[in-house]
Amino acid sequence: MFVYIYIYIVYIFYCTICNSGNYVGETGTAFRSRFNNHKKSIRDNLRFPSGGTFNLPNHSLENLKCIPLGSNFSSSALRKGNEIEWILRINSFVQGINKDLGVTFWFYHLFMLSFIS
Repeated sequence: MFVYIYIYIVYIFYCTICNSGNYVGETGTAFRSRFNNHKKSIRDNLRFPSGGTFNLPNHSLENLKCIPLGSNFSSSALRKGNEIEWILRINSFVQGINKDLGVTFWFYHLFMLSFIS
């Protein structure tokens, strides 16, 4: 059973029915609160990626599973960087439901390039 008291974690949730429901996220607050926000999006059928996927025919909250990927990051930059690494590693931006890599993605790449130069 997943422990909901985690803070500062990177996680993946996925659909047990189809392969299109992979989502990587991160939170600096209690995971229980963040996960409840995802479940509310699904229940309210909001136009967020999680709301759309888990409201497809034959899908429900029962099909939503979550696994922690990392925890206890010493900074939000490390946590967000780890989130981006997982998004790219499992290709959830293209084949999953992560839809926006946002500013963090570009900041992370500039940060990594500074080590190469």
